[in-house]
Amino acid sequence: ELKMFESQVKLLTDVNIQLEDSKHDTEAKLKELSFDFNEKVAQIELLKHSSEETATKNQRLSTTVVELEDKLHDRDTIIVNLENNQSNNQMKQEEIKIRE
Repeated sequence: ELKMFESQVKLLTDVNIQLEDSKHDTEAKLKELSFDFNEKVAQIELLKHSSEETATKNQRLSTTVVELEDKLHDRDTIIVNLENNQSNNQMKQEEIKIRE
C-alpha cells in the first residue's frame, strides 16, 4: 500500500512538473503573441496616419487642380477679350482711314 501511495505521489509530481512546464510555455507564447499584436497595432496606426496624410494631400491636389482650371478659364477669357479688342481697333482704324 505504501508503494502504491509512493507511486501515486510520483505520478502526481510528474504531472505537476508537466503542468508547470506547460504553464511556462503558454506564458512565453502569450508574451510573444502579445508583442506581435502590439507590433501589428503600431503598424496599423502608422498606416492610418499615412492614409490620413495621403487623403489630405489628395484634397490639396484637387483644390489646386480646380484653382488651375479657373485660372485657365480666366486666361481664355482674357485672350478672347484681347482678340475682340484687337478686332475692334482694326475696325476703328479702317473707319478712320475711310474718313480721311
